[in-house]
Amino acid sequence: MILSVEDPVPTVVGMLALGRSPQDFLPGAHIQFLRIGGAGLADPIRDEARCTGDVKK
Repeated sequence: MILSVEDPVPTVVGMLALGRSPQDFLPGAHIQFLRIGGAGLADPIRDEARCTGDVKK
């Protein structure tokens, strides 16, 4: 979530997961979860969820 203890700068993952308003810093950013109908990434998507804003909502 941060670069290191000595350099506590948030990473992109840290901003998306824990930030209060990540789209202010990363416009258009979101986290997407997919359920794929098979073993390969090219298989059809069966279900999806997209998270935007902060996770505290």
